[in-house]
Formats: sequence, C-alpha cells, structure tokens
Amino acid sequence: MIEAGASLKIPIVFMPREVSDYAQRIEFVVNKESKYVDVRGRGCPLRLELTDLEMQHVDFGVTTGGEPITRTVKVVNRSQRPATFQLRDEKGELVGKAVSWSPEKPTTLK
Repeated sequence: MIEAGASLKIPIVFMPREVSDYAQRIEFVVNKESKYVDVRGRGCPLRLELTDLEMQHVDFGVTTGGEPITRTVKVVNRSQRPATFQLRDEKGELVGKAVSWSPEKPTTLK
C-alpha cells in the first residue's frame, strides 16, 4: 500500500539474453483499475575486438634475466553500448611465467 501523497520507486531491470528487440507492457492494478506502462529495449551483441589481428600472438623475443619487456595489444569496443571486461589468468599459468598486465581490475570501454 502507498499512502496518499507518497511515492514509490519501482526498479525495472532489463537483461536481454538474445540479440533482439524487446517490447512488453506492464500492468499496474490500482484500486481495481488497470494502468499500463510500455517498456522496450534492444539486446545488442558484445563486440570487443583487437584493433589488429596480428595482436592475437604476442612475441616477447629474447631477454636477459630481470630485464622486463613490454608489449601492447589494443582493443576496441565496436558494440552499441559500453563493454566491461577483465583480463584473467584463471589457471595461474601466466603468473608462473612472469607475465602480468594492467589494468588488473574490470575496465569499461565506451
């Protein structure tokens, strides 16, 4: 129940599972009378890509111990929306080979 003169914020969350247009009507029943709110949205594909296909393979070459070598890969967000991504080494294989990267936290590209 909402008191007279009071207001209530109702979050409506859209989380599409497919690349598609969505449209739906939500019915609010107020004292046995229906009020409708139309909602719509579009699911879009995530297109986070390397700017150059040659970046799929990173070669550090030869180095002497303790001398760091840095290589860079560049990604671009070709999606219609911002894309959040994080770099991971789930099996811990790269840490043991002295490979690290930055940023370590989730990053959003607009």
